[in-house]
Amino acid sequence: MFKEPNAKIREALAWVMARICEHHSDVVSTPMVAGEFIPRLMDGIKDKPRISNQCCSAFEKLGIQCQPFSDE
Repeated sequence: MFKEPNAKIREALAWVMARICEHHSDVVSTPMVAGEFIPRLMDGIKDKPRISNQCCSAFEKLGIQCQPFSDE
């Protein structure tokens, strides 16, 4: 759906992907899913500003959720 001509749909999809990264990073970070998911987000970064912002947010949330927990 990232190839959808309607920018509002792509923006909504990118927002959903960011929420998935925030709450279900364990699913997104598996090799099978990440192999399909990460390239789509990379393409989304090159899209319109509102879409690229959501894709960057997805990467940020995925990075935060995948950090190892620290005892400090």
